[in-house]
Amino acid sequence: LIPYKKNIIQVSHLKKYDYFVQSNFYTYDKVEAFFFNPGKTNLKIKINDFSFTMNAKSSKIINLPKAEIYKITSKCLLMRPIFFVYKENTFDVFHG
Repeated sequence: LIPYKKNIIQVSHLKKYDYFVQSNFYTYDKVEAFFFNPGKTNLKIKINDFSFTMNAKSSKIINLPKAEIYKITSKCLLMRPIFFVYKENTFDVFHG
């Protein structure tokens, strides 16, 4: 095993990245997003109009308000949360 010495998940100090999750979430009863910050610094994340800060090397599950689409804005180059969606007695899991 050869260790990879560079972190492929990088954080920009200047540029913000926008990601649009390609699914219609409005039909679900409940939507949660799991975020992980692998970086060494705190990270500000915005989803539509909701903003929060994640501590370095931490994770967080956020209950999201119902929306047709989610726009994620962050300085993290590969901010791809895991979404948990619930409808009646079923649920599904997928990457953002």
